[in-house]
Amino acid sequence: MRERFLYEERRTLEFADAIITSSDALADICRDRLRGDSKKPIATIYNAFDKETFSSRPKEIDLDKPNMVYIGTIGEWLDWGTLERFAIQHSDYTIYLIGPEEIRRDLPRNIILVGSVPHYKVIDYIYSGDIMLLPFQINELTRAVDPVKLYEYLYMNKPTISSYWPELDKFQSRNLMFYENYDQFESHALNIVSRVTENNDGDRQEYEFIRNSVWENRVIEYDGFIQMVHKEKREVKQEVERRRLR
Repeated sequence: MRERFLYEERRTLEFADAIITSSDALADICRDRLRGDSKKPIATIYNAFDKETFSSRPKEIDLDKPNMVYIGTIGEWLDWGTLERFAIQHSDYTIYLIGPEEIRRDLPRNIILVGSVPHYKVIDYIYSGDIMLLPFQINELTRAVDPVKLYEYLYMNKPTISSYWPELDKFQSRNLMFYENYDQFESHALNIVSRVTENNDGDRQEYEFIRNSVWENRVIEYDGFIQMVHKEKREVKQEVERRRLR
């Protein structure tokens, strides 16, 4: 099945006039799939957050404190070893996992599966969270991800603990802390709670990249790229026609 998918993907890439990906890693994969066809236009247009949703006034949700909140699909790619170990060793923390469940696990009592929530309520859960989580296992899938939730977490000025992969280098924020092992995760979590208790306002001036990462701006990028591709194809067609008439 995997080989069939790869074959069909290569055929699609070869057929396409141009390619848009949501991450630099995906763009590199597409270039590799094209086997040296460097003339085909490939653009990376990152993900973004919904400005209208996140301009509304959030409501406080009654979550146990201290807490950690993850929002997204709950699947095998989560770093379950770290999450479960932290929950067992720090029973005073509650970890809320919010989103559709693709796997079933026996979890410690203080890891709560909330299930899916309407998108307009996402802002409320982020607002009510002490620490936001992006705890992915690093593999072929996650290395190609530009996570929408990270834009939302950081726009809300929330301290965030994330596993690290190079695609996240563009996020420059003192609120974003990476971990590569359990000890780093635990250290960040304990230090963040004490810092949040002291000051929960933060400094928003460093988030220009995040504030500009709205879908309205991404549409402009899409339109500009498509117009460029269309212009190039039109010029090529005109040149072919000129040569035919000579």
